Amino acid sequence: RGRHRRGDDDDDDDCFSTASVWSATRSGTPTRRSTLPDAGVAKQFLLGPDVELPTEGDRHFVRTVNAIATQTCSAGFGRTGAPGRAPARRGSLAFARAAEGRMPWLGAAVADASGTGIDMECDFWTKGRARYLSALQRYMKAFACDALEPSMRLALLEDLGFFVEPHFVTATEGRSLAHLWGPGGQLYAQGSDERGTKRRFFHYGPILKLKTELSSKSTLGIIPGQLGALPPEVLDMDLQHRIRGSIEKLGLPLESPHLKLDQLYVNHYSSRLSSGIGFHHDNARTMRGLVAGLSLSSACEMHLLPLDPELGRRPITLELPPRSMYFMTGLSRYHLQHGIPAVDSDRVSLTFRSVDTSCAAAKLWRRSWRDITKAEASNAHWPLLPPDEPQHSEDRQDWSRSQWAS
Repeated sequence: RGRHRRGDDDDDDDCFSTASVWSATRSGTPTRRSTLPDAGVAKQFLLGPDVELPTEGDRHFVRTVNAIATQTCSAGFGRTGAPGRAPARRGSLAFARAAEGRMPWLGAAVADASGTGIDMECDFWTKGRARYLSALQRYMKAFACDALEPSMRLALLEDLGFFVEPHFVTATEGRSLAHLWGPGGQLYAQGSDERGTKRRFFHYGPILKLKTELSSKSTLGIIPGQLGALPPEVLDMDLQHRIRGSIEKLGLPLESPHLKLDQLYVNHYSSRLSSGIGFHHDNARTMRGLVAGLSLSSACEMHLLPLDPELGRRPITLELPPRSMYFMTGLSRYHLQHGIPAVDSDRVSLTFRSVDTSCAAAKLWRRSWRDITKAEASNAHWPLLPPDEPQHSEDRQDWSRSQWAS
C-alpha cells in the first residue's frame, strides 16, 4: 500500500479536532493563533526527546510564506518541476515582490532576464529558499514520526495551507451521495473510466479537454464556454454554501467573488481494481486557489509530496476520515503535489474547484455549447449536465455522448 508513481509538473484532476483558532489583525487579515503547547513542551510530551519539531521561528516563517503563496497563487520558495527539469516559475516574481517587503533581511528580489520570473541566483531567492528548505526538513521529520499527536499533525498541516474538517456531512447525507455515484447507483452508468488510475469519474461544470499538449494526463484543461449545471443532489444539500461557511469559520481567504465552486469532479475508487491516483498538481492556470474535497464511504490515505530533491522526496502521509472535507490552499496547493495510493476499501470523493475565467477571453465563456467549434468539440469531454437544461438522467447522457457525434 502507498505505492504510486511520482508525478511531474503536469496538472491533473482530481475524528480530528481543530488545533488552532484564528483572529483578525488590525488590517482585517485572518491570522492563526495556536492553542497548542509551545515547541519545547510539545517536543517533551508529544514526541519524546529524540524527535525534532519545527521551531517557533520555522513555523512563523512557513506561515508567512504560505500566506504570500496563497495571495500570489504560487509555490513560494518551493520547487514544482520534476527532478531533471528546470524549476517551474509559476508566480515566482509576484511572490518575490510581495515577500521582499515582509522579509527585508533577504535583500531585494531581482527579476530574471525575461522580466517575468525571479532570478533564482539572486541573494533574495537563494537565502529564502535555503531558509524554507531548512524549516521544511523539520516539518518532514515530524510528519514521519508515528508518535506525533493528531492535533499537532493537523496544526503543522495548517501551516502549509491544508485543513481538515471532520463530519462535514451527516451519515445519512454521506450514504446518499456515495450510493448515487457508486456501483448500482443512479448515476454510476454515466461515468467514465480512467485507465491509468482505474478510477471511475464524473465531471460537472466546464467543458474539459480530452488531451492537452505536452501532457498524457487528464489535466483539467478547459474549453471556454457556458458552464454546465451541478447535480441537483449537491444543490439540494447546499454543499457550496456550506463549504463557504467552513472556509469563513477557518479564517481562510474567501477569494470573493471568485469562490464559485462551479467545477465538480466525482471519483469512485474501487478496492477490487486497486484504484488510486499518482502525485500531481491541480491545474493552476484554469482553476483558482482553493480546492475542497469531500471523502465518503471509507477512510483513505492522502500523500503530499515536495519535489525538492533536498527533502528526500518522502511524502507526508495523512488520513482522510469518511465524511470529512479537506481544504487545500497555499503551499499545499501550489508547492506540494498530492496523490491517493491504492485504496483498501471502496471510496467516493467529491472535489470542488472554482474555474479561473481569466484563462480565456470573457466573450468565449458566453458561448453556447452549440457555438463550440467542431475542432474544439473533437477534443471535448462534455460535462454530465448542460447549462440550464432539464436535469433528467437520459437528457444528461444523450447530451454528453451525442451532441457532437456527427
